[in-house]
Amino acid sequence: MKLMKHLILLVLGLTFAANPVLADDNSKSPAPIPTPTVIETTPVVNTSNQYAQNTSTSSSSTADHYTKGSMHAGFFALGYYEMNQALDSLYFGSNIEDTNTAGLGFGAYYEYMFSEKLSVDLSAGFSRLMYTNKQRAIIQENFFVMDAVGKYYFTHSGRFHPYVLLGAGIYASSGGLAPVADIGVGTYIDLAENISFKTEVIYKTAFVFNRAEARVGIGFHF
Repeated sequence: MKLMKHLILLVLGLTFAANPVLADDNSKSPAPIPTPTVIETTPVVNTSNQYAQNTSTSSSSTADHYTKGSMHAGFFALGYYEMNQALDSLYFGSNIEDTNTAGLGFGAYYEYMFSEKLSVDLSAGFSRLMYTNKQRAIIQENFFVMDAVGKYYFTHSGRFHPYVLLGAGIYASSGGLAPVADIGVGTYIDLAENISFKTEVIYKTAFVFNRAEARVGIGFHF
């Protein structure tokens, strides 16, 4: 029995001596499983297309203010220069030949769009005579001006809305009334969605005098 016991121990000792890895495998923990690496990507935004879309939307919204039924209203400042062949009762009762005058003023207007191309503009203003080449001490007049003109718009692309105008008006002063015919050009320049800068150059004639008038103002769109 002792001999058998010694033989078994000898065999086991030789086995472990020939395979030392077997003794270490039970003491070692299993190798960790590698974690996959996640690469985060940031989506690329095409800013050029977004800007073009925003610009297109803005242009479309401002163009909507020039469709049928749209209304515009605002204020303007004006300057004028008159060339008179026979200045009659517009200033005072006597007749003065070849009198030239100039002045400044202000006013307000209302415009209604009948279509994208056609509108009517009603305006009223006040102007003050500031200069004349004759009898400055005598000629000192204030004028009340009313005009009704039709407008034809060429285009509504972009920020500019150019037009021509044709109509008539009345000048009133302490010396009397003078009917006038109006013809001119102008444009709106969009500053914001509902606000525009307005400028006009108008030629007015009442046969006894001719008046060149420049207007600049701010318009609000509804």
